[in-house]
Amino acid sequence: MIEQPSSLPAPRKPGRFILWLLIAMLACMAWFFFALLLRAPNPLVPRPHPFQPPEMAAVQYAKADMVGNLGGIPVTIPQHFANYAVYEGDPGWGEKRTGPVPKRTHDSTLVAFSFKVRTPDMQGLSSRDMWKDRNSYTIYNTPWISVLEHLTK
Repeated sequence: MIEQPSSLPAPRKPGRFILWLLIAMLACMAWFFFALLLRAPNPLVPRPHPFQPPEMAAVQYAKADMVGNLGGIPVTIPQHFANYAVYEGDPGWGEKRTGPVPKRTHDSTLVAFSFKVRTPDMQGLSSRDMWKDRNSYTIYNTPWISVLEHLTK
């Protein structure tokens, strides 16, 4: 018996559909990755740590010198040298401040602050050259260490 040609079209092979699906998925992934790159922050601009409260992010890169009473001695620490100042009466970790931030004077008692020094000469971030030196290293080969000074009574 001779088979008669059918009027139905031949079934499609699934290979083309899968190929177009993969191309569409790759295009969506490329678009998403490109969109993330456009929103990426400048690596030369310091970013706040993702797990710190906004108040600490604001005081980390202060625009004014740090003033306070350090063990009974009034001190002024330059803004480029020290950061993360904590004064007596400041809220603790995870707590919200009630009321406005008080004006800091040489009578404000410093509880803690941090700064960076280079080993072995213990030079601080006192000039542009020191900042360039600090930024020339990676986290794996840096001689710079962070020092947190926490004052107790």
